[in-house]
Amino acid sequence: MPETKGNLLTEPIIGVRLVGGERREMTLPEVLEGLEGDAIEAFTALQPHQKHAWHAFLVQLAAIALHQAGRSLPVKNAADWATLLRALTNGRDEPWTLVVKDLSQPAFMQPPIPEGNLKEFRPIASFPDELDILVTAKNHDVKLARCGSPQDEHWLYALLSLQTMQGFLGAGNYGVARMNGGFSNRPCVTFAPNLNFGQRFSRDVTLLLHHRHEIAPHLYSASGGQALLWVQPWDGTSSLALDACDPFFIEVCRRVRLLTEPAGIVAKGRPTKCARLQAGEVAGNTGDPWTPVNHEGKALTIPRTGFSYRRTQELLVGSDFAPGCTQRISPRDPAELLFVGWALVRGQGKTEGLHQRTLRIPGHIRRSLAAAEGKVRLEQLAKRRVTVVGEVQKGVLKPALCALLQAGKDTLDFSDERPRRWIDRHESAVDDVFFDHLWADAELDPAEADRRWQTLVLDLARHQLQHAMTACPLPAARRYRAWCAAERLFFGLARKKYPEVELRQGGMA
Repeated sequence: MPETKGNLLTEPIIGVRLVGGERREMTLPEVLEGLEGDAIEAFTALQPHQKHAWHAFLVQLAAIALHQAGRSLPVKNAADWATLLRALTNGRDEPWTLVVKDLSQPAFMQPPIPEGNLKEFRPIASFPDELDILVTAKNHDVKLARCGSPQDEHWLYALLSLQTMQGFLGAGNYGVARMNGGFSNRPCVTFAPNLNFGQRFSRDVTLLLHHRHEIAPHLYSASGGQALLWVQPWDGTSSLALDACDPFFIEVCRRVRLLTEPAGIVAKGRPTKCARLQAGEVAGNTGDPWTPVNHEGKALTIPRTGFSYRRTQELLVGSDFAPGCTQRISPRDPAELLFVGWALVRGQGKTEGLHQRTLRIPGHIRRSLAAAEGKVRLEQLAKRRVTVVGEVQKGVLKPALCALLQAGKDTLDFSDERPRRWIDRHESAVDDVFFDHLWADAELDPAEADRRWQTLVLDLARHQLQHAMTACPLPAARRYRAWCAAERLFFGLARKKYPEVELRQGGMA
């Protein structure tokens, strides 16, 4: 068997599709050159749940290399990038190589093994997706070991996902420092000029270098901190302090080693006595460029509901979260931006969904977000709109649905859970239109903007009540009584709560 395999600096193992459609394999320095030139359209073997791990790795790596060299973008070419990367590892290529037989040396994302042998390591993966961070319930939905003929790049992406995005998975299997707790997640909340890999890469690298001195200065050394945590030996019994790390550090959370066997690459691993980093007290607040932090100093965790309009408006226009440096508007940004939210939500022993949301930020909203007064005005408008939705659902739609489903009873049981189906549909309908109308009404008189929103939310609620009237089985003798009671209650409560809103009555059934 070869002593080494998969040198990212010299072997073209990373499949890409260029902007013109051409497919090609590249080295890591060539990838960095291609991204800087906005020449790469896609990475052909990269899976959706691996995208942020790969993007974050490339951006952090470039920022580390440029800072330590005292440089900034642009970089001349791939050879120049290779020189910058080798400078991070004292000129050695082993830290950039997927398989290194000499256990005293690091391999890519794999710390050296002080024991000098793998006797206590057990086989953990014969296929890269077995090493990856997806946790499947009884092998449903996404199957394990589905990559029947894995290439080196599949192991590359799986290693990055594991070592930079994984959480706690039982005793000895600790997660990364850049999340708030073992069952949390490492989200991406950012602005972007577009969804192109290259333009996002260049923007984020520039922002990281510009804001480096602001990234948790109380946690890190100003210079000389460890940046590539897989380069140092780790015996699994000791943790590294955050103040020994570079602000852009790229971590590894597991003791893993790739080996070559006749059938191909396999992975072996060993549980550890502690996490790689002493970071429990910071609750994920490590200065991650893509992770907002709340007023309590805890990193954002996206719930199973994902980037709902309620959560997204908090992150985009609210003041409850301090944004990461990539969610700050730069003078170099274009007139219109995208808001990008991404998270792979983890549960206890399961995966609860890959959640993504992309919003167009028109020019007038970008200008408002960049000005303190404008952002406060947007925040107040958004909060009032969220409040209206709750009032309509709880105070108008649910009573009307209860009257319908309970066949016009004189005394309604508001603990009835049957209306939940239509309330959830109303919530989904609001989610579909929330930001389009927020942007459209942002510069209106506040009273007029509020009236427009109240009208729309009530119309959406009326539509759900009408749908329920046609869909619910009701006793024939009480059907018209139920319909009339529901309609009477809906319009009566709506007019009482929002007397300025004109509602069209009739024809609901």
